[in-house]
Amino acid sequence: MSPLERALNKLLKSNKKSAYLALFNNGSKLSNLFCNIVTSTHSTKISSGNKLEDFIYEEYKGLKFNNIKFVDVIKKIEENPNVTIVFKKVKISKSILENNSTYEFKRGKNLHLDFLVYCEGEIYINELKDGYSLDTKKSNDEINEIKMVKEVFENVTNKKCYASLILWTCADLKDASIKSNEAKDYIVIGRDFATKLDVDYDTIEYNRMTYNEGNDEFLENKILEMSDIINEKRKKN
Repeated sequence: MSPLERALNKLLKSNKKSAYLALFNNGSKLSNLFCNIVTSTHSTKISSGNKLEDFIYEEYKGLKFNNIKFVDVIKKIEENPNVTIVFKKVKISKSILENNSTYEFKRGKNLHLDFLVYCEGEIYINELKDGYSLDTKKSNDEINEIKMVKEVFENVTNKKCYASLILWTCADLKDASIKSNEAKDYIVIGRDFATKLDVDYDTIEYNRMTYNEGNDEFLENKILEMSDIINEKRKKN
């Protein structure tokens, strides 16, 4: 079963109505099917970003830790000062952020950093975006958060830290769609991030493509299903 089919089945089982139905008046079988497909496609795209983190993490063959607390990150770095370490999904509590940073944390109780890399005595703080753009409404918040995390790690570890926003599918920085002038200073393209981790960008992209096998065929079948609905309606008219 393809990711898109799983997303559509999940939507149908939930009995939730697609928000896109607000664009249509008659609530017909055709509009329902179309809106459910669009909603499922949107949710599949969002989940693919989380899956991208998994593919990158799996491709890295060195010392690595997943779903780890801030205090444990500090311990691992102290225990392995001369080893490159990759941390995925670093949990940083609101109290740690507030007590070790001059920035105001405006969201929930905790912050989850996508990737943290410790290499040659320095710390690299990375937020990963599955695309080549950064939402203009969130860009300033994204920058403030990674700057805050950078400040926290510098204050706690007394090590040099760098903060980056990774635009995974961006091939060239000049093609990055970033409206915030400040954000431009933090952008790194996916291939450069892969090189830093010593992982193969093309292998990761191939694994993603393989994972999404079946989406095309599933979509084609649904388009044919919509075509049948249209043809049946025309016959009645």
